[in-house]
Amino acid sequence: MIKVNHILRFRRWGILCAAAPIGILLIATAGAVSVENLPSIKGEKAVAAVGGDPITLAEFKRALAASHAGSMTAPDRKIGDPRPPGQIDYSGIIKRLVDIRLIVLEAANMGLNEQPEIRDAVEIYSRDTLIKLLLEQHVQDIRVKDAEVEPSYLQRVQESKIRSAVFKTKDDAARVEGEIQNGIDFNTAADKAAREGYAEVEAEGRFLKNADLHPSVAQIISRMQPGDVSPIVTVGLGKHVLFLLEAVRYPEQLDPEVWRSAQREVLTQKKMQATRQYYEGLRKQVAKIDKELLETIDYEAASPGFEAMRGDKRTLVEIKREDPITVADLTRALDQKFFHGIDQAIAAKRVNAAKAEELERMLHNRILQKVALQKGLDRTKEYELRVREYEEALIFGMFIEKVITPGIQLNIKELQQYYDDHRDRYSAPKMIRMRSLTFGQKSKAIDAIEKLTGGTDFDWLAANAEGQMDRGAAGLLRFDGRLLTQQGLPEGLSKAVAGSATGDYRLYSDEARGVYYVLRIEQLVDTGVRPFVEVREEVAETLFDQKLKDAIDTRTDQLSRHYPVEIFLTTD
Repeated sequence: MIKVNHILRFRRWGILCAAAPIGILLIATAGAVSVENLPSIKGEKAVAAVGGDPITLAEFKRALAASHAGSMTAPDRKIGDPRPPGQIDYSGIIKRLVDIRLIVLEAANMGLNEQPEIRDAVEIYSRDTLIKLLLEQHVQDIRVKDAEVEPSYLQRVQESKIRSAVFKTKDDAARVEGEIQNGIDFNTAADKAAREGYAEVEAEGRFLKNADLHPSVAQIISRMQPGDVSPIVTVGLGKHVLFLLEAVRYPEQLDPEVWRSAQREVLTQKKMQATRQYYEGLRKQVAKIDKELLETIDYEAASPGFEAMRGDKRTLVEIKREDPITVADLTRALDQKFFHGIDQAIAAKRVNAAKAEELERMLHNRILQKVALQKGLDRTKEYELRVREYEEALIFGMFIEKVITPGIQLNIKELQQYYDDHRDRYSAPKMIRMRSLTFGQKSKAIDAIEKLTGGTDFDWLAANAEGQMDRGAAGLLRFDGRLLTQQGLPEGLSKAVAGSATGDYRLYSDEARGVYYVLRIEQLVDTGVRPFVEVREEVAETLFDQKLKDAIDTRTDQLSRHYPVEIFLTTD
């Protein structure tokens, strides 16, 4: 028998759910659900009850939000085409919540909920949740104006007309850079370098989107004005490039998706800045750090030594109406931070470097937790729901690991049988080997294909055809005879080579960039079904997951006989 290393995919069970409200999905439409006549149990609307313990409408909404978010990002969903509420499996969500509660109740009867690792994790999560709720509350009314979003949007959609000069050595690039700084314009200096053979220069500039540029290049270009020349940029395998920004342009039509993306980013940054300022204000009001004492503490010195500092009661931080943070407190926190071994961290000289950051983390948590408690956030329904949800996830996971997983075993015979029954799932992707010529004009590319199909040698044409683009230019695809997986090709390229045979010539037009590729299909490789020995671990994992799901279903069916299940939510 073979025991398989398992990966428990609790996210698939929807145990930890999104917090977003989802009331709009509970409207009375075809396939929606009715919540008007739900009973109240322990003061809250309940969609179901397990052993008298309610599953609340709030819990259902969070699970529904998670399910809806998943459907909105499914691979087969198109942007701008949200799935209607009727496609959400309400009964499946209820069943999942019921199954989780059944297992959690059984685990509690076994005492798993009192295990130290559960209690410690819940305590930490409870504190972190208080702080998170406090900060969420502080920034919940922050909005961004269009004027704040516009710079980020324009940077995303900006198209820059760039002419590049590529040098093999940095000294050559520096020589041209010096000439430009001495008053010679870029085009004159770059063309001279090309004639003398130590630079490859684009014949003319091309418009490129920032998204198509290397991030380091895009960052530099974003700070330039038309007519500016970049500093030397090193890209790829030792290529040194100078860029001339000739012009910039922006699309005439607003791109809603890009605008929303920029809006989210700007809003997130604004909220982060607000939370930093909020904390810093509180810190100034209530805390005073003894920076001189912190500086003198040497955890890596032989004397007095790390162990001696565990009892050091000197005050590092005074906090108004709170116990101070002492050297001993910081020492214990550092010991927990380097839980794999404080001695190794000391030997590696990592402890002193971490002391200031760790002290700031302790102070941050202490101050914000106190404010959250003063505001009563620990008594809110949202806090209770988040903590309970997290605790149930931990208990559920421990039950699966300790009770259900040990009984799941696989043998070679059933692995082989599963493989034989699902051979189509283990087919290796088809491979393709291509070489290319790249042109800046479609007419030149078509002319090249006509010559090649007429018998012109590919290598001769590569050396002599006019209108070819510099193969080293930024943003160009390179096809140099290496094997590529067909499923990994860009959509337009995949269509261009579909149905081709060895020896064919195909045209791939990248109209957005003004680039046209003449492709020679050199080899097509259909590798067929991958052998069993190669995919055995994949088969084992798939079959294990299947058995795990079946085992959970069987156990919850059994438990439902001991913990009565009532479903109150109905589908219209």
